[in-house]
Amino acid sequence: MPHRRLVDLARVGMAGKGSSAMALRRRRPYSKQVATLLATVVRAKQFVRGDGDQQPPLAQLVSTGGRGGAAAVKLYLALIWRCSAAPFDTDISARKWAALQDLEDPTHKGARRVTAALQRLAGRKLIRVEERRGESSKITLLDESASGRAYSLPSTAYTLGKPAEKPGHIYFKVPVSLWTSGHLQDMSAAALAMLLAMLAETTEPRRKIWWSAELFPSEFAISPAMRARGPRELVQRRLLLVQKQLVQDSPKRDFGKERVRNLYQLINEAEPRPTETPPTPKAKRPRRSTGRPKTAASVR
Repeated sequence: MPHRRLVDLARVGMAGKGSSAMALRRRRPYSKQVATLLATVVRAKQFVRGDGDQQPPLAQLVSTGGRGGAAAVKLYLALIWRCSAAPFDTDISARKWAALQDLEDPTHKGARRVTAALQRLAGRKLIRVEERRGESSKITLLDESASGRAYSLPSTAYTLGKPAEKPGHIYFKVPVSLWTSGHLQDMSAAALAMLLAMLAETTEPRRKIWWSAELFPSEFAISPAMRARGPRELVQRRLLLVQKQLVQDSPKRDFGKERVRNLYQLINEAEPRPTETPPTPKAKRPRRSTGRPKTAASVR
């Protein structure tokens, strides 16, 4: 994959001029291959879903309240996007990260928000920050589980891992169109948390998903208020369809108790894209031999 995540964030967001989400939008349309390679790859079980009694890192970040939680999650997604090859680090300045996320006053106020988000991620052991005198800090990506372990590509870890380890490396992709459309940059913490939960559950395009009232809190640890506000915002952004489904507790009984549940379907820029691989180059055909022996004049 690398080629530094295909022209390094398309050489748009991090190289000075045009280093903003607006510049990314102007560079559309991406080819399907570019969009696939630029999509952020996240381990579902480690970052979004809970593991036993432990609250998942996503819920820990967004539950702090205010804009800080959302800013930290967006920055972490951008870091996964950027640090796609070993040694999984970057020294991009806070100002450029602020510009990529379309933060107000990226040189000063926006840069301070990015610095605060970096400190929050470092405190959760999702990144390691090495401050350097006279230079931008070096940021090293750590495992999505917030354990402080070194980061590895989910696809590689899944392929090489033992059977018992493979479920922890199952991943989902955040479509690049959410960045280029500007949705992700100004999305609230509630909408972002619910979006990532839905992407983690949606294994194929146009699939409808639902959660039981008992399972969702224990698996994602997202508050009821966020679970209510998040889908509403996603619907307003035309990224989600919500359909009511009538469910009968006992289908065999004519007068059984009936319940209504919500079916969620991600659409437009949020719709998951099928995995695509680059085309395999055609093998060169061997030259046909003329059968004549080479002479001294023909050998160079």
